Amino acid sequence: MLRNTSPNAEDPRVKRTQKCLWEALRTLLEERSFEQISVTDICEEATINRTTFYKHFESKYELLSYGLKYDQETAQRKRHRVRSAVEREQEIAQFLEEITSDRHYYRRLLVDKEDHWLATLLRRQTAEQIEERLANAQTQGRHFPIPLPVIAQFYAGARLALAIWWLENEGVVSPEELAHYWHSLCQGEVPLRDKAQNTQLVQM
Repeated sequence: MLRNTSPNAEDPRVKRTQKCLWEALRTLLEERSFEQISVTDICEEATINRTTFYKHFESKYELLSYGLKYDQETAQRKRHRVRSAVEREQEIAQFLEEITSDRHYYRRLLVDKEDHWLATLLRRQTAEQIEERLANAQTQGRHFPIPLPVIAQFYAGARLALAIWWLENEGVVSPEELAHYWHSLCQGEVPLRDKAQNTQLVQM
């Protein structure tokens, strides 16, 4: 359990310390694998002592889990402000450009086989976030014919698989193009069935 669930979790000083520790770990991940990074390394990078670290997190694994969730929630808050389809594509393209500018970190997170379990953790957290949004929509009267966990796992897996492919094939398509393709796929604009003939166009 995260120690930042304490009554002081909303204290700005607590938030600043946790963010500082996460940014330190994020920086170190650009240089070496997660398993090669120690709590001491994180504290030195953040210029925070170990005692303070352990007041907030029990381990570097807990810090990692917190940090990935923090990044996802930050991105989600931005998405809540996005309204039109054009704005959604622009927001996705901006995220892809961030991946490009911070490619060493994202390659470590998603592509590096030494830390392959990081991608699994990120996929699980992404699926949980998607399922939470679907559940909120369901409480507002939206009906889904497929169980929410199935939908969440499908989209989380697709999103990360596309991000990994893009990192492994830099320059194949631009952030703007990939954002447009992703939006088209999510909107069902790529037909896999011939509705008139009721036949499968592509066997998946």
